[in-house]
Amino acid sequence: MTMRSSSFKEARILSGLNDEQREAVCSTNGPLLVLAGAGTGKTLVITKRIAFLLNQGVSPENVLAVTFTRKAAVEMRERVEALLGSSARGVTIATFHALGLKILREHGHRLDILGKATIYGTAEQLNLVETILDEVDPEGHFAAINLLSRISRAKNRGLTPEKLASRELDEMTRRAVLVFSRYQAELRRRGVLDLDDLLLLPLTLLREHTRVRNYYTRRWQYLLVDEFQDTNRSQSLLTQHLAGERRNVCVVGDDDQSIYRFRGAEVGNILRFREDYSGANLVTLQVNYRCTSPIVALANRVIEKAKTRYLSLLTLCTARSLQESDSSE
Repeated sequence: MTMRSSSFKEARILSGLNDEQREAVCSTNGPLLVLAGAGTGKTLVITKRIAFLLNQGVSPENVLAVTFTRKAAVEMRERVEALLGSSARGVTIATFHALGLKILREHGHRLDILGKATIYGTAEQLNLVETILDEVDPEGHFAAINLLSRISRAKNRGLTPEKLASRELDEMTRRAVLVFSRYQAELRRRGVLDLDDLLLLPLTLLREHTRVRNYYTRRWQYLLVDEFQDTNRSQSLLTQHLAGERRNVCVVGDDDQSIYRFRGAEVGNILRFREDYSGANLVTLQVNYRCTSPIVALANRVIEKAKTRYLSLLTLCTARSLQESDSSE
């Protein structure tokens, strides 16, 4: 690529961005937290940041972007390829669970996991827990559905049965951990995984196997994570291990929109980001391209009393905002 061609593509990539969006796209080295309310163009920033990295000479194979849904991953890839064409096809864009499955297929043998392991659904998980409870809990202290929920929460916090067993526990919790341990052992014996294993086991690999961790930190030198306020602890720790010493990680999210606590999301992950990544830069996207001023003002009044948040990002729209819909998410 000639310098003139590169400059032309850069101008195209940065076209239409406001000052804050441009800063988020161009701040490529080191950790970056982008606080972005609904309608402020966060998806646009992520896709243009990927395009900007590639235009700066970063290999597509060295870029990893993580989203929460397959639909969002497909949309992100389409946007990046619209900007850069086929040269962007080597970028890894995946959900956390798809990423975990990819890691397990490549290195799961280190944990005695088959490359094409079956993944259990809820009904199969419950049947397995019921079978274990028939043996270890004949008195009926536990309901299978409640215990399965506790196991899921533990996995989403990056906790194995061994880690839990090392703590000081009461009798009931010890029994629950015993079921957890038997459950994991039986999954391995059957050669299957559950959905939470797609987070816990890759995290275990990166924690315990230095060569595996080094392989991925060399492979993915630039990380981008969307909707970071909805990550659970396992996902946050997985991101930290993949970021490695380079710490070229950009997370985008809004602490005012964390609504998935029921499935393990921890808004503390985004609130602690600048503690976990010392020296991290902070960019706030403050122009709302979706809503009218009265709606944004009302949203601000509703959320302003929340105790755990950075700040309200739903700032008043300018007169031009709604006319610039091509700069929205």
